[in-house]
Amino acid sequence: MSYSCSGYLLYLGIDKTYPHLRHQALYFSEDYRANLEAIFASKTIPEEPSFHLNIPTVTDPSLAPPGHTLMYILAPMPNLRANGGSPIDWDRAAPMVREKLIAQLERIVDPDLRQHIVWERQYRPTDFLSDFNASYGTAFGSLSMNFFQATYFRPHNKSHDIDGLYFVGQGTYPGIGMPMVMISSKLVTERILQEWH
Repeated sequence: MSYSCSGYLLYLGIDKTYPHLRHQALYFSEDYRANLEAIFASKTIPEEPSFHLNIPTVTDPSLAPPGHTLMYILAPMPNLRANGGSPIDWDRAAPMVREKLIAQLERIVDPDLRQHIVWERQYRPTDFLSDFNASYGTAFGSLSMNFFQATYFRPHNKSHDIDGLYFVGQGTYPGIGMPMVMISSKLVTERILQEWH
């Protein structure tokens, strides 16, 4: 099986507002190919991480005190499965990733952003493993969505070895995301009713 990537999340509370920003934005690395190769091939920290920026206080200012902003930054990162070398030591890597992301935010959002951070929290690939028992700390469903692990080729909902054992969720047919998981649950329910009723 080929496993999906993980992610590094940085949550920030800022004592300043940014009316020029939108609720959500995607920022892509200048060298997007190098970014993907670091995540999926060499399993190293990307030199310039791409990231998703979410600022919920743009839509709902009541989520923070008046004059404050909440920011959520999600940067895809390698999962915890080593690729021939040593796995990433996230105790050492997290401060470097944080610094890269803050530097990018200072470049595109506010050059003085660092001075306005009043609260922060990080969430690392190791947290996906410990908090959710996610295989190799994957953040977007355990199995990657390559051709031979998508739709019909994904593991099926019924065990071929154990009678009465069924599977449901993002790791099975038809795939990841809430709509697919709901379809997976509907398929399993229909199969159980058909076979055991």
